[in-house]
Amino acid sequence: MEADQQQSSMREEATNQPKKKRRGKTGRSTKEANADVSANAQIYQLCMDIFKYLQKEDKKVDSIFAEPVDEEADTTMNYYDVIKEPMDLKTIHKKLRVWGQDKEANDVSDEFAACVRLMFQNAMAYNDSPTHPVHIAAKILLEKFENKFLEVKQLQEGAQRKEKQKGQRAQNKSEQQEHLPLVVDMIDVMSSLQEQMIQISQHMIKMEQQMNSLSSVIANLSFVGEGGEEKKDESIKGRNQSRGPRRGRSKGQATSKVNNTSTKEPAENNEDEVAAAKEDA
Repeated sequence: MEADQQQSSMREEATNQPKKKRRGKTGRSTKEANADVSANAQIYQLCMDIFKYLQKEDKKVDSIFAEPVDEEADTTMNYYDVIKEPMDLKTIHKKLRVWGQDKEANDVSDEFAACVRLMFQNAMAYNDSPTHPVHIAAKILLEKFENKFLEVKQLQEGAQRKEKQKGQRAQNKSEQQEHLPLVVDMIDVMSSLQEQMIQISQHMIKMEQQMNSLSSVIANLSFVGEGGEEKKDESIKGRNQSRGPRRGRSKGQATSKVNNTSTKEPAENNEDEVAAAKEDA
């Protein structure tokens, strides 16, 4: 019974398909989507925090990077001839707001980092003297940015690991679904073999019962045969005993008859003698 229950439970586990979860447009479960949203929100918020940090640091150096470079200023008249891809904090802030609506968090962080690096590299390239105040400020702020951005990288790596794990789980689930028919077939084979073993066991039990019954019959027949021989011997012995005394009585009777005959003969002789004596007298 226990084996049957185990087989039935295994069959139910193998054949019962998991209930489908409600999925969004991406085909992922609601729980997975919420986890992704949480990770994306953390990365995006961290990028915004770093941006605000750069704004504060920029104010310490007279807001050099706050606005686009004024090409009409005397000190930067040829700026756009030298710098082909200008960048500033105001432009980065606008991009961040747009990226937060249209891009994935990893894409936002990568784009954000690229823009910040471009901004500081432009400043160092245009003010190429290492002792120039703008060059020095750009170099210091770039180092501070890289230190802050390490936190974003850590979040990105964690999100990538989770994504990889999800992909692995999805692959494992797909493989399990592929192997499910084989598992069901194996369970069917095992169930069939078990039924055959049960039938064989029942057949063996019946044969054993029949053998026991046959042995009992043989034993009873043997007992009856031995009892009949004993009774036959007793009957013969009884008849012999009954015949013995009869033969004795016959012999006695014969003896008595002889004795009577012999007794009668002298008596007759005596009568003859008496008669003869009378005649003589």
